[in-house]
Amino acid sequence: MIWRRQPRGALRRGKPPWTHDEVELLVRAVARAPSVHNTQPWRLSAQGRQATLEVREPAAVERHDPEHRDLLVSFGAALTNLVLAVRRTGWSADVRVEAEPRAAVVTAARRAPPSATELRRFQAIPRRSSYRRNFADTPLPHLQRETLLHAASAPGVRPLWIIGEDAARELAQHLVQAAGIFRADRLYQRELTAWTFPAGVFDDAGMPVEALAESGLAAMGLVRSTTRIPDPEVLADHIEDESVLLLATDGDDPFDHVHAGEAMEHAWLSATAMGIAASVMTQPLHVGEVREGLRSALQLSGHPQVVMRFGFAEPIPVPRTSRRPPTELG
Repeated sequence: MIWRRQPRGALRRGKPPWTHDEVELLVRAVARAPSVHNTQPWRLSAQGRQATLEVREPAAVERHDPEHRDLLVSFGAALTNLVLAVRRTGWSADVRVEAEPRAAVVTAARRAPPSATELRRFQAIPRRSSYRRNFADTPLPHLQRETLLHAASAPGVRPLWIIGEDAARELAQHLVQAAGIFRADRLYQRELTAWTFPAGVFDDAGMPVEALAESGLAAMGLVRSTTRIPDPEVLADHIEDESVLLLATDGDDPFDHVHAGEAMEHAWLSATAMGIAASVMTQPLHVGEVREGLRSALQLSGHPQVVMRFGFAEPIPVPRTSRRPPTELG
């Protein structure tokens, strides 16, 4: 979904307002979007044939997301889900993003049936989840990798598969560097602990601790004090065995962060629709020297925003994160 900054426009007269069922569909789609530590930092309102998505006040994740980059990536993912839901109702989805950007208005301007791709991605929304464990050893077929690359491609966003020994080694070295920094950061560890809860405890925000990995590439996304940081060469082997996609943007302003979130969600939903598990790593990219080091080492023309892992889940149950009640989105 591509949006542009455009002037406000009014709905034409005679259009029926959102029905109760349509509003519920929009709310549930937004509620299932991914967010940092499952903080769900959005607010949704619907009136007439418009739906307004706003960013809530940032949650207490200042050590993880000091510049609110991930907040806007999450916003982009939620906006993608909202647009897919509007398209599912059989209307067009004209998007206007406010200047900050902290809000977006989606207008159902005219009747327009959704495409087959839009339907597949919409249907994947309730099944999408973060698989923060290590994947099975089965590699992704070439056709599926190409499908994911296409889904993540958009103007201003440059997806790149990490392929080959050199690229894997560079990524591994930078992930290990970031992991050491975060494991030793007591304030970060205290913040992460506040957003995780033990087995048998359920909350409508935060993450179950048993969903997190203790070792391997999967553990490099959210590093805890107990995380076993691997040798870079061993980690590079894991990277080569998995399918790792790096999303970079041409610019690095807030709108670029929203664009990265849109591309991320399209790829994630496409993966879910194909039965592929996925998870996202942004924590390492909040270390300035890691971000710039990767940009230089991989000769990126853009700015790295998101690292995505794709693969097949092991046949072991992994608890899913809960969501706030729909009434709290209003």
